[in-house]
Amino acid sequence: MEIRMEVSKIPKYRNLNKTERILIAQWKNLGKSNKWIAGELGRDVSTIGRELMRNSFEGRAYEPLHADAKALKRRGKAWKAKHPLKFPKLFSYVIDKLRDGWSPEQISGRLKNEYPKDSSWHICHETIYAFVYSVKQKDKMYWEYLRCKQKIRRKRSGRKVHRVRFLTE
Repeated sequence: MEIRMEVSKIPKYRNLNKTERILIAQWKNLGKSNKWIAGELGRDVSTIGRELMRNSFEGRAYEPLHADAKALKRRGKAWKAKHPLKFPKLFSYVIDKLRDGWSPEQISGRLKNEYPKDSSWHICHETIYAFVYSVKQKDKMYWEYLRCKQKIRRKRSGRKVHRVRFLTE
């Protein structure tokens, strides 16, 4: 019994999806090698090996639904870990300066002057704005410390007027 999947134009990188995980489990149960599975899915052999190693149930059996849930959980954690204000000293510095009436531009500029060689302290003013206006921080109302005190961030350039031209001949 052969199970095949149509492989069309493959981008450089994309995450394994549920269908591919089900196929990997079925082919592994039939005794197929990682190299063969990689060829059928149009993936690298290391992708298949890494998938089987990371997402196996208790390091023994590969169950596709368990693997998919594990991968989604890991992906969610990875995104949260990248937040630049996770460093407690940097977080408290930014909040203290916002409370003192500083703008995000002033805060990011001062951080670069005070810690010129330590890039972990360098953040962009847009990062501070994104943090202040993020959904998770909405209940803390950090936007009240900004000079404009707007609940919702508006684009700096403002609204562009759309004009319709009527050609007359």
